Amino acid sequence: MNKLRSVLPKLVAVFMLILSSVSLAENQRLFSKDILLGDGCTLKVRETKSEAVSIKLFCADRLVKKSEIPWAGIREDNIQKVTLRGNIQVYFITAWDRSSTYGAQTNIVVWKAQDKWSFVEAPFERGFVVDKDKKGVFDLIDYYQTEKVYRFDNGRFIEINKKN
Repeated sequence: MNKLRSVLPKLVAVFMLILSSVSLAENQRLFSKDILLGDGCTLKVRETKSEAVSIKLFCADRLVKKSEIPWAGIREDNIQKVTLRGNIQVYFITAWDRSSTYGAQTNIVVWKAQDKWSFVEAPFERGFVVDKDKKGVFDLIDYYQTEKVYRFDNGRFIEINKKN
């Protein structure tokens, strides 16, 4: 028993060191990306410690718009810069729902309208950008239950095609 008492403080110290290194490693794995949009604007996409995805738009170092998607995750390949029909340049961001059993997502579209950057959440359950004809022009498609194709018009999503 005396030997255990003499070793116990060392075991506790080692255990605490392991815990702190695990916490540090998890913090280092949180996704973080700054996207320079131009015109003095930056989009900051972060995974938070509370297992959410935070999206913040800053222009001239001022917060313009923010959104937090709870219980979500994101990776580098979930952020795509694409050209939509109508020659509209957007960033399409996909945050996956950590609790979904069918692959639910929250999709954010970031675009520049005239001289201002903004973003909006897409009305999709499982949205993707797809270049169907392989010409470098992408469609917004919701693949949940049925395939629905949308046109993006300055923050609005207009269904243009529905296939069952």
